[in-house]
Amino acid sequence: MTRHFEARDVAWLALAMALAGALFWISSRYFPDQLGYDMYHPWGIAAVRSDVPRPADPYADTGRYAEAMSAFARASKSPKAWLAENFWHDRTAAHIEPTGTPLYYALLSVLPADYDRAHLCVALVQFACTALALVLLLRLAGIAALPALCVAFVVELTYNPFIQDVKMANANSPQLAAFALLVHASARGALERHRVMDRLFLPALALLVAIKPNIAWIAALLAAHYLVKRGWKHTLQGALLALPVVAAGIALGAWYFGSLGAWTDWLHYIRAGSLLYSLDGGNQSVAMLMAEKTGGYDVYTYSLLLVGVVALACIVALTQSGQRPDLLVRGAREALADPWFAASLGVAVTCATAPLVWPHYFLLNLIPITWLVARRGRTRVDIGCGVASFLMQAKPVIVFLGLFHWTGLISSMMAFTWAPLLPPLLVHLARTREALAAQSSPWSNESATRPSPAPSDPMR
Repeated sequence: MTRHFEARDVAWLALAMALAGALFWISSRYFPDQLGYDMYHPWGIAAVRSDVPRPADPYADTGRYAEAMSAFARASKSPKAWLAENFWHDRTAAHIEPTGTPLYYALLSVLPADYDRAHLCVALVQFACTALALVLLLRLAGIAALPALCVAFVVELTYNPFIQDVKMANANSPQLAAFALLVHASARGALERHRVMDRLFLPALALLVAIKPNIAWIAALLAAHYLVKRGWKHTLQGALLALPVVAAGIALGAWYFGSLGAWTDWLHYIRAGSLLYSLDGGNQSVAMLMAEKTGGYDVYTYSLLLVGVVALACIVALTQSGQRPDLLVRGAREALADPWFAASLGVAVTCATAPLVWPHYFLLNLIPITWLVARRGRTRVDIGCGVASFLMQAKPVIVFLGLFHWTGLISSMMAFTWAPLLPPLLVHLARTREALAAQSSPWSNESATRPSPAPSDPMR
């Protein structure tokens, strides 16, 4: 038996090394052609910030920053920097679109001044974060480290949202890793065992939102999980600790641009419509699709309506279409006690309702996909839905469909990759409600309360 396990471990190690080699070879081949467009803003802003008179910021003084960044990029020795500058110069009349928060740009100011080195640093972090996230999540399902690492390598080889995240040099890989760490810590009982981790759970969520608010729903549902698991006392303590953490983040962003006004300028910038990217501009939001195709409401109204629809669906699942309203709170508490489910529902809500959804946002779908496919208690339908969602964004499938020039099918498939995830999450809520209803049924304790029959007399 010992030899069997040793041989299996050697086989997994050999497979992991082979997949790592394939990943390195393919990534090295295509990385020179990936320009890291989204990194151009934090990289360029950091490079020219000292040359632009303070307290100017890229939100209010967009033209001045764009001109300085363009000159710096053209003076560099990196063809990637030239091409990235040319991309943004042609994309928008302002030549840059600084939609990131001041804190986000401040944190990325540590990037090297050389564009190629900066992009390589970001890419290495992305590969490491995605692999770490998948290993942590799969370990929760009882999968050994080496098989989990092999799965991570396969995902990085084939999953289009990850490929897009590296191509654009965005931040979804670190976000995925951060949420996986929080889910893993809570599911493993670390919050009860380690006071520091318990105290930092809510501040970490608040800081993630302050860096990039696009994950607010995921953070909100994980905060609700924390309330369910740790109670009001710990939640209030965590919320109080979150205030100085967020204040420090705001202060760092303000210091970076020389004025607290950078935050208000950022708010004015995004409220002026800078986030209203069209479908033609790459936005894969369902709310934007409805706004452009119907013209009835704007994208933010449709986004709120979609949130309401998802919330109503959750209420219907938890109350048996309103027949058991008494189970709403209990069912929600029971379901949200699982941090993996809470994060999964947050991801599904985000992808289904957000007014802005880029292709790399769907990298976060790996949280509900792994929950459906790998967790204990999964069903065949769960596995099928998780696999379907993955295949809708699998690069081999996209390339195969591209051979037939089915671009419309590819676009629709990629935009609705969240669709197979939401129904099984709602079914899980319904099953949670059914379990609670069975426990509260007057017949459920019948066997416990009914007196047991007297033993038969063998002499009769």
